[in-house]
Order: sequence, then structure tokens, then C-alpha cells
Amino acid sequence: MLLLLASLAQAQSLECAALDPVAQRLCDEALSHEASGRFNKAAATWKLVHERDPEFDRATLGLAHARAEQGYAREAEALYRELGMHADAMEALAELIEDERPREAMALYVQLQSLRLGERRFYLDEGRAALKAEQPTDSLAALERFLELEGADEDPEGAATLMIQLAASAEPEQREQARELLQRAAILAPEGSALQEQARARLDRMAVEDSASVLAVGGGEALDPSQKQALERVRSLMADGRLDRADAELQALLEQAPRSPDAWGSAGDLALNRGELAAAETAWLTAIALEPEEATWHVRYGRLLAKGYGGRRHAEAESELERALTLRPSWAQLHMDLAELRRQQGDFAGALQSCQRYLEVDAQGVDQAAAERCVADLTRQRPPPPQLEQLIARPPAGIPEAAWEAFKRAKVYLEDRDDDSAARTEVEQALELAPDYVDALNLLAHLQLREMEPQAARETWERSLQVRPDQPQIVLALGDALQEQGDVQGAAARYRQAADLGAEDAWFALAAQAVAAGDWMEGRRLLERYFSQASSGRRHSEALELREELERRYRLRVGGLVAGGVVLVSLPTALLLRRRSGKTLRELLDAHPEAYRDSAEILAAIRHEVLKHNTTVLPAAAEALEDGRDEPVFEAFDHLLGRGGREGITARFWSYVAELEALGRRYDERLNLRVRDHIFAPMIAAFQELEQVGERLSPGRIPADRRRLCERLEALSTALNQDAYQALGRLIREVCVLRLDRPLLEGCWARVLQEPAITEGPTPRFTLELESSELAVRVFRREMEDLVTNLLRNATQVAVAERQDEAAVALFVEEEFDPITGLERVVLRVADNAVSPLSDEMIRGRYIARGLGLVVELVRRNSGQIRVEAQADYSKAIVVRLPRAELPAETVWVEEES
Repeated sequence: MLLLLASLAQAQSLECAALDPVAQRLCDEALSHEASGRFNKAAATWKLVHERDPEFDRATLGLAHARAEQGYAREAEALYRELGMHADAMEALAELIEDERPREAMALYVQLQSLRLGERRFYLDEGRAALKAEQPTDSLAALERFLELEGADEDPEGAATLMIQLAASAEPEQREQARELLQRAAILAPEGSALQEQARARLDRMAVEDSASVLAVGGGEALDPSQKQALERVRSLMADGRLDRADAELQALLEQAPRSPDAWGSAGDLALNRGELAAAETAWLTAIALEPEEATWHVRYGRLLAKGYGGRRHAEAESELERALTLRPSWAQLHMDLAELRRQQGDFAGALQSCQRYLEVDAQGVDQAAAERCVADLTRQRPPPPQLEQLIARPPAGIPEAAWEAFKRAKVYLEDRDDDSAARTEVEQALELAPDYVDALNLLAHLQLREMEPQAARETWERSLQVRPDQPQIVLALGDALQEQGDVQGAAARYRQAADLGAEDAWFALAAQAVAAGDWMEGRRLLERYFSQASSGRRHSEALELREELERRYRLRVGGLVAGGVVLVSLPTALLLRRRSGKTLRELLDAHPEAYRDSAEILAAIRHEVLKHNTTVLPAAAEALEDGRDEPVFEAFDHLLGRGGREGITARFWSYVAELEALGRRYDERLNLRVRDHIFAPMIAAFQELEQVGERLSPGRIPADRRRLCERLEALSTALNQDAYQALGRLIREVCVLRLDRPLLEGCWARVLQEPAITEGPTPRFTLELESSELAVRVFRREMEDLVTNLLRNATQVAVAERQDEAAVALFVEEEFDPITGLERVVLRVADNAVSPLSDEMIRGRYIARGLGLVVELVRRNSGQIRVEAQADYSKAIVVRLPRAELPAETVWVEEES
């Protein structure tokens, strides 16, 4: 619908011109709100236009669209139906009701095929709706009609998507038809696209299933006692990280017992530990074929599909977990796994049902809180929209309307036109009319800083604070200004004032001052005060780096005190030093940056799978133990230690530790995680104590000293769920710092020129301007290459299509500093001279040339911003802003994508 409205932008202004002056002004405002995504205001304004001219279809259409975006589907539907055979309204109505009433949506799409001859997409829409209506035959017929149309190859993605969906819905007896559809989709989808990969993955799955079917369904054979011992030895070797030896012994066992589902299940575990997902999938499919009624194999296979394919095989994973639940209905955790899978697929009703089912099966389970939160989130109702009079902008109390209008014009000049001079003229006019207008004073100070007038900016901020003292961010900005001018005492006073007013970043500024003055213990204390109040913010990454540096100094100080006693001991010290030999994980990464990718995956798995979703049961277990409720305690430790046939969380942790140690051996380094590593040593000690506690907790064996045991559990929870979780997070965040140099950017342009769609047309004039070779961002190299290449490709395609031999494309890379926030950003401007319009809404909607959806996702993932701006000598530029990263000497450089 947004694409439809954007494509009619020019026609809309003509429509507004046909209205009376008041309605015309309201219409223009409504269009502006709509284009900016302010649908509350758009709805209110369109309603006023509709009331003045009920025959004005554009107002009805706009009001319906805005109400739909606000979540009022029934009201939007009624408005669309008022327009009868209006094609735009019919299309919007079909999209609105497609999920709930797909048959009616089908009929609307068929009508649109006649109303809008030549628009092929409605055939695919009909096919999609038919599939939702459980009419695959009609869906296939619509698809075939689409493929027969001239120009159908211009939308290969839409056709390929429908083919994959049809294949997924095929009945078992239609297996060959499904295979044919997948093969056609793999050919039709763009080369290298996610759709093509998805089609090929499903074809591979079918091939594996065909191979596994040779073993027949069922017929698994149990291992004899000696073979069971051999399998236990294999599992022990896997836990110790001796994967090659485990593989050799497991292969020998499979030769003796080729129809043992347990052996094939362990083969899947081993393959997964080695990162060989395809081999793990094959092994678990074989185990399923041999023992289809064992839920364990379906669960392991389903979790692999959920975690190993980036969401592309969630539907298959859901099917496997559902099958496991039919075999073992009491396996409560699977309901939560299903809820997360369904939520990620957009099936919120299914997710709600799974969370409710979990609470029915295990109301006091370890995931009780998560399930209750899931139910609350998925059943929460939207609040009613604000009243119309609240949506109408008014000047602040006591401010003349003329001053307010001047202030608004200043904001437009500054933010939309980048015209500081005009903005300053307007804001000074506002202050002439209202000298105590706080917002205008703050905007003037901002402009003065941009014009390198720091003293004037300080004076303006002081005026603002005299009018309204309670402005923590302005007080903080004053402190920053004083700090830059060398007035450390004055800055400290302002920072203290800002902290008292609630500006969390002021604590970091005070900590940085203390460290700079040499009082790093006081800096450490102030920094902890900052972290106790702020979980994010513009200075959070700097604060993390400073805390890491202070912790290093603290360890060195403590180490220095210990070193003073070294001369007093001999042999015990020698043994201790030998025990403390080997490297920490950080030292391994410093010496071998190429190990970052593998280590990051293992660290993320420990943080997510072991800590976040499992050890968080410890506080609840401690509370239950103190209250005398023993069953939840047993349940928690059965889950953690793997008792009663469950997969143990502690065993999973030890396997990840073994993987890290094996990773070190791969680079001829010995990791000493258990003693030297300041992140893993306390974590390992905590898990060892957790296992010791677990040995004392089993039905009928609750120790008498419950209170002491509760305290141990609470301490373990702090060590794992807070200290270890945060420490792993800091280490994981040490991703690659990438220098944006000329070879990297020229390489992206070379990739664009090599693409077949580009080489067939004229080559545009290309300009590359790089402000500095020292600009760096915290992003993976492959992601940056994809981002720049996609932007250049889209700019080239549209410029060549519209300007032919006069096409011009440019890439400008520069640094940008915000004096108010202190943010330093790297700015990439990809400009072209194409004449077609482009807006921020179109970028966010990803409706233009293929590839910008990936760009928007990459920018979001790396904490950046993307928008369309004017560019001198070009028609416009797509501008990406990313946080700038520093290039310290100790940075771990990783030139390949982790």
C-alpha cells in the first residue's frame, strides 16, 4: 500500500489543488504525515478532509490506510468498501483481509486483473491467497497463468516464492510434483539469492529423505553391552574435545551396528560439534528413519533446522518439534521452543497457543515466567488513539504563535535543508518575539556550536537554564564545553549537577575525569555508578572500554602485590607457574585473529544456550528451596545436570569449553581457560560448584542447612547470570574494526561493473572522494562490501536506465561530528543523477531496486541510519551514517566476515 501511495505522489498534489483552500491545506498536511509514517496525525487530518468533502476519494483512501496502520482493521475495511470498485481501495482491501478471509481476497485479486490490465502481480497475489485458502490447485493455476504472461520473467522472486510455498504444502502423494516445483524455483530465482538457496536446501532435504528411506522406516537395532560401552567411550571423548579420536571409534561402531539409532544420534552430535551441519542433518534423519517413534531424534533435528539456517527452515523445524510432542506430550520445554519458532515466523496466534500449553503442562516449570510474559505480551491490547484535539500541534504555553512558527521554520531549514544561516535567522526572530523560549535558545546554542562559537553557545545555554533549570542534557552539554576549554573544575561541577538531575552519561564523564587525574580507583567506583543506571546510550561503548582498562589495571596491581612474595617460595611456586602457563582466549585472538569467527560462535552459544535460557533458573530454585517447595528444585537440577534422560546443560557447557580448547590446539596454542582466563576461570569454577551442589540435591536428599544452600545458589546465579553473562557480552562485542580505505571502496565498484546486468549497458561516470584513510567502522568486511556494492548497483541501474550515456554515480566518504551529542560518525553518500524521485519512506519500505532490503537490514544491524538527502551536482544521495570506531594499537583486526 505504501508503494502505491508513493507512486501517486505527484498526482496527489493535483488532487489537493481541486479542493477549497482550507481542505487543500489539510490535504497537504495529511500527505506529509502519511509520507513520514505519522499515521495518528494522518488519520486525524484525513478525517477533517473527509468531513469537508465526503466525495473526495483520496481522503477516504488515506483515512482507511492510516486506520489500518493504527491497527483498526474493521474500520479500515468499512472505509475501503465505501469506495466500491475503486481499484486502489480493492487492492488495499484484499491485502487487509487476505490472512483472515483468503477466499474473498482471491475474488478481489481476480477482479483487479481485469480492472488493471497489464499488471501481472495480481496473478501471484491470487495464487498466494488461494494457498492460504487451502486451494493449492487454484494457486497452481494462477501461477501458471502468470508464467504465460509476457514479461513474467521480470518478477522471478515472486514466482519462485509461490513455487516454494506450493511445494511445502504438497501432500505426500504429490512428492514428485513438489520436487518439480522446487527445481523450477531454483532455476527461476536470481542466482545466489536466498530464495535459490532455500529451494536447493529443500531439494537436498528431499534427497536425504530418499536416501534414508532405503533403510526402511523402523527396524532399529539395540546395541549389545560391549557396543554400549564403546558408545559411552565415544561420548566421553567428545566431551573432552578429542573429536578426531571420537570420530574414528564411532565409525568403527557404525560398521558393527549400522542400524543403531543411538549410534547415528551420537554421529549427529559429533558432526554438530565439528560444525558439519549437513553431516549432522543426515545422521539425525537416519536415526529418525530407524526409530521414528523416539522423540529425541526429532527434537535434535528440529533444533538444528531452527538454529542452523537463519530462519529459512523454521517451518520444517516446527513440524519436527510438533512430531516430538505427539510422541512425548509431557516434554514441556518443546512448547516454548515452538512458541519462539512461531513468533519468528509471524504466527503470533500459534505462539500464544504454545505458551498457554506450556503453562497447562508445567505450570511451575523453569520457563514459567517466560511463558507468562509471552502470554501477556501476545494478548496485550492496543491503547485507544489519542483524541483529535491532542493531535493538533499548538505553541508551548506562553509562547506567541509567530515565535513558534519561526522556530518550526528554523528546524526545517536545519534538519531538511541543512541551511544553518537561514535557520539562525528564523530562530533569532523567534527569540526577539519570545526571549525566554527555551527550545529556541537550545537550538540557537546548537547553531552557535556548529559555527564554532563555543563561548556564545555557553552563554545561550546559561540563559536557557535560567528559564528552566531542570534540563539535564543541557547541563551535561555545558560540562562537555567547559571540559573542552580546559576548565576541569567547572566541568566537574556541571557533571555533578547533570548527574543529580538524572543524566546517566554524567557519571561516565566524572569517571573519565578521575582516571585522567590518576585516581583510577575513584574512576572505577564512578564507572560502576554509571553502569548501575545506564544499560545503553551514546557513551556506553566508551564506558565498556574504560571499564575493561580499569579492570586490567586492577588485576595488574593485585598481581604486583602477589609477585612480591614470589621470592619466598620455590618449588610450590614453580608448580603454580606451570599450572598457570598457557594462553587466555584474548591472547589467542590477539595472536591469531583468524580464530575470531569460530570463537565468537562458541561464545555466543554459551551466552545464549547455556546462560540466558538455562542457568537463569537458579534464583527461582533458591527461592523454592527456601520456601520448602522441593519439586521445582529437583526439576531445575535435573534440567541443569541432565538427569532422567535429559540433555544436561552443564555437559553442554563443558563441551563448549572443550571446543575452545580444541580451537587453541588448531593454532598450536594451549588455552588455559580454567586458571588464567579472567572470564572463563570463574565461570568454570561456578559450574564445578553447581555440579557439586546438584549431587546433594535429589528426591529424598535435601540437606538440613537449607539457608546456606540457598545462599550458594544465589551466589552461583550472580556469578553466571550477571558476571559471566556480561563478561561474555563484552568479549563478543569485540568484533572487527574495518578501515574504509580506497582499495576496499574501489573493489566494491569493480564488483558492480562485473555484474552482467551492468556490463550490457553504458558505464556511468564514477567519482570516489575519501576524506581520510583513517576512517573506520565496527562492522564485518563482508557486510560492508555488501552494503556499498548494493547501494552502488542500485544507483548505477537507475542512472543508466534514465540518463544513458550521461549517467553519473559518486561515492563520498567523510567524517561527521555532532557537537551536542559528541557522536562521531562515518558518512557514506552514494549519489546519482537519475531523475526519478526517492524518499526516506521508500527506502524504509524497501520498495525500490532489489538489494536495498539487505542494505536497510545491514545498517540497522550495525546501529546506523539511512536516509535520502540532497547532493550538490547530483539529483540526490542515499546517505548511510555509521558510528565511527577508533583504531587503537591493540585492536584485534579481522579482515574477513566473522
